[in-house]
Amino acid sequence: MNLNTIGEILRFYREKYDFKQSDVCNGICSISTLSRIENGNKQFYMYYKN
Repeated sequence: MNLNTIGEILRFYREKYDFKQSDVCNGICSISTLSRIENGNKQFYMYYKN
């Protein structure tokens, strides 16, 4: 399996450890946002606070 995008990586490990989308995104983003990220339909940006 090729894991080329962050969405593919997220889905791979979510399914590997038998998590539902609601488990992964609880308090972080909506289920629909996570779904779009996993499917490659959503760009997102990560911000780091120093």
